[in-house]
Amino acid sequence: MNLISLTRFFSALVFIALFSLQGCYEQTTPGANDAITDSGNNTGAGPDDASSAGSSNQPSDDSDNTANTSPANHTEAGSGNTATTSSGQQSNTAPGHTSNSGAGASTSTDSAATASNTNSPTAISQRDSVTISLHPMSQAVAPTTSFTLNVSATGNKTLRYRWRKNGRVIRNAVRASYTVASATAADAGRYEVIVISGQRIVMSRTAHITIEADRSASLSWAPPAKRADGTPLSEEEIAAYRIYHSNDDGSIGRDYEVDPSQQRFELDNLPRGAHHFAIATVDINGMESTLSAVVTKRIL
Repeated sequence: MNLISLTRFFSALVFIALFSLQGCYEQTTPGANDAITDSGNNTGAGPDDASSAGSSNQPSDDSDNTANTSPANHTEAGSGNTATTSSGQQSNTAPGHTSNSGAGASTSTDSAATASNTNSPTAISQRDSVTISLHPMSQAVAPTTSFTLNVSATGNKTLRYRWRKNGRVIRNAVRASYTVASATAADAGRYEVIVISGQRIVMSRTAHITIEADRSASLSWAPPAKRADGTPLSEEEIAAYRIYHSNDDGSIGRDYEVDPSQQRFELDNLPRGAHHFAIATVDINGMESTLSAVVTKRIL
């Protein structure tokens, strides 16, 4: 083989080698604009193969800058609009509007989840309503007399009531009215009622109950059947009853004549202090019996 033939042979080898290197370089080094798109019509044989397209600006997050066609590292342009990188980060713009930045973090803006929750206690209490149109009234009550406190209210649900005295709930006082049949000094105080409609609670104004001082004295007796000597005494022989009244300091000393047809006598507006009473019977001859036992009434 002559020199010209050898030169042509080596030139051919060099050309073949360069062509082979260029082909390998083009097969193993992706271009800047290489992309894989998936519109739902893949032509590859495997489930993870996708048709190659010339889409530009394709996101890639591989740190070694080499093409990775594994299932964990591809970009899909299908209806889900999902971009996935090999680091496990996912950006999802599907109707659910979920953005995931890893297995441990998720942010959701689902309209169903962010809608106003009308079943919350605040919303319920705003829907419930109650209005008090008549509040309990303050009263001054005489001892042993009755008194009643009333409330009138309206609401959009069944109304419930809780009466209180001096800030404490009164047992079994659960109606629109509260009654005390026979007032005593212990019944004096501050009263209010709580009205409940659903979850709405409204309290009435305070009513003050004052128990008036009992300044009265009520005396009653039965007609005597015998005289002091033991002989019978009929009602026809009784001309009157005589009531004697006195007090501790001696400022009162009086007597009252009562018709024989009556066996009861009332005194009112007595001053403070202890008042003592005794009764005697007077016959038609003007004779007076001995005094009865003394009874005492203390006016506070």
